[in-house]
Amino acid sequence: MAATRTLKKRRGSSGFSLLELMVALFILAVGMLAVASMQTEAIRGNSFSDLITIGNTLAQAKMEFLLGLAPTDASLKDTNTANNANLQAALNTGSTTGANDFDGYQEITLDRYGNAGSGAFNRIWNVAKRDPANPSQLGYPAEGLMTIVVVVRWTDQRGSHQTYVSSIKPCPGGCPSP
Repeated sequence: MAATRTLKKRRGSSGFSLLELMVALFILAVGMLAVASMQTEAIRGNSFSDLITIGNTLAQAKMEFLLGLAPTDASLKDTNTANNANLQAALNTGSTTGANDFDGYQEITLDRYGNAGSGAFNRIWNVAKRDPANPSQLGYPAEGLMTIVVVVRWTDQRGSHQTYVSSIKPCPGGCPSP
């Protein structure tokens, strides 16, 4: 009889059945898959954020360089006055080289440090000065000022992207003619 009592205690003791254990493992597996999916998206987001930071850094570095130049420097020559009225429209043309829309100033295949030849970034810039032949045209910078726009473009697995910075540079004594 003692053996029967022991058997009854085992059946009545608390524990998990095989079915309950399988359900719990299934719920755990679904949760782990959700966490893995979120981790993948977080890595993609961090990668894109890194590319935006690099693009902004490359644009800002070129802008600081251009702002430090004399107004008569060749890198600040306005060679395409046709786009001066709306530099933002020139940004949105989607030109990859920038030869037509950005005065022909470009640096291609830059890496994250601004070195040419091995990267995915293209950096272009445009300079707008008041045209003495048409001083009242809207959209041009005021007399004695030039507008500079630096655009950095790149393409990744999500498509084409760009970032830009713009600034106004004073020309003491007046800006050279475009």
